[in-house]
Amino acid sequence: MSLEKERFRQWLEDTRREEFEGRILTGGVVSLRDELLDGDISAVANALARTTTLTAVTFQENQLGSDKTKLIADALQSNANSILQALDLSQNDIGNEGVMHLADAISHPNCCKLRTLNLCHNRIGRRGAMHLAQALRRSTSQLQVLHLGANRIRAKGAGYLARAISHSGCKLKDLKLYSNAIGSDGVKHLANALRYS
Repeated sequence: MSLEKERFRQWLEDTRREEFEGRILTGGVVSLRDELLDGDISAVANALARTTTLTAVTFQENQLGSDKTKLIADALQSNANSILQALDLSQNDIGNEGVMHLADAISHPNCCKLRTLNLCHNRIGRRGAMHLAQALRRSTSQLQVLHLGANRIRAKGAGYLARAISHSGCKLKDLKLYSNAIGSDGVKHLANALRYS
């Protein structure tokens, strides 16, 4: 590649990253649905760590995986001035490991304003449900809405979530588990949790 083409490519990448940073740092609600390239996530995470105006962000369909999800989770934990209330990470192939990072973030004191988390279609299973349940029981978690539809959660994972719902510190009001194979045992766990919470 010629030096001129390489400089142009670098200029395009830098401009793109600056645009994402600008949108996050100045916007109240930002959608980055199916927009991010591999190199963009570090700029986005850097902006998330500094924003004081962002209230909602959508990262839907960006194939973040667990490593890039960790960058987002770390950024959320490092921003004590964040007012982020809604985070959509649906359809990103996050898996159980990525959820572990997010669970740490949503129960971290700096993320205490986060109220809505969408994790639909992310290959989350029993271990991921366990990590989320542990986070929901912590008093620092303010999460009220959790979307976990179309994942790999079964009865045991539903049991973890049910125990979290029945915990006195849990603030969750809306849990979506559609298209998971929780079966009748999972439904019983959740029904009992709702009955006694």
